[in-house]
Amino acid sequence: MKVYVDTTRTGPAAHNWRRSLKSSAFAALALMVIAMIPAFAEPEKADSSSNGGKQQLEELSLNDIQDVGILLRHIKQQSINVYEEAARKPVKPEDTADVPVIASIPVKGDDVDFLPARREWLVFFLATMEPVIRDLTKQVKDLQAGVSQIVIPAPLEKEFDPLWDRWSKDVQEMNSHLDQLVPLFDDAPHNNQEIQKVAVKLFDDTTRLEAIRKSVFKVMQQIQQSSPNSKIMISPDAK
Repeated sequence: MKVYVDTTRTGPAAHNWRRSLKSSAFAALALMVIAMIPAFAEPEKADSSSNGGKQQLEELSLNDIQDVGILLRHIKQQSINVYEEAARKPVKPEDTADVPVIASIPVKGDDVDFLPARREWLVFFLATMEPVIRDLTKQVKDLQAGVSQIVIPAPLEKEFDPLWDRWSKDVQEMNSHLDQLVPLFDDAPHNNQEIQKVAVKLFDDTTRLEAIRKSVFKVMQQIQQSSPNSKIMISPDAK
């Protein structure tokens, strides 16, 4: 059995994007969205005095891994939304009324003049994405610092060690890209291309993380089929 404990804890300080919110319907809606996501509220600290200070661990299940996929899909969609807002083009008389559906970014041919990016819309998209990224980053840092724990059965260590290394690196990189994005909103109408570039970075981050997640799912699926008693145990706050 192995417990990951790394006392090194680094990472950029979170930018306080809330100071960018305007008194608008978009800002109010963004804050309503935050209030409706209880999963990202600060968890209550469990009383560990009754068990000698040891953390109560829970099994990391396939359901948990699948739920992470939903979060990554949400981040990816918001990165597309941010990109699309910064890539709006002036409509010409000969254009159609069809609004193209963007499934992947960057989009070829977007290196033209753009309509000024609307700060309120960017803040709205950010408000539904930022808590998810910050929460994933906190989980990684807590595991690295030993605040949270994960116990890996010996048969899984060889396959999980490199996956964990890649996951922790890419999550923190995604968090740093979010830090790059937020200050651009201060002068959004003049930062279209820079906003697009960072949105693409976030999109690429989620693509890499999704590949890692699927690898973790596959390994866990195989081990559950071959050795049902081999379970990954993890602190509830890190799930």
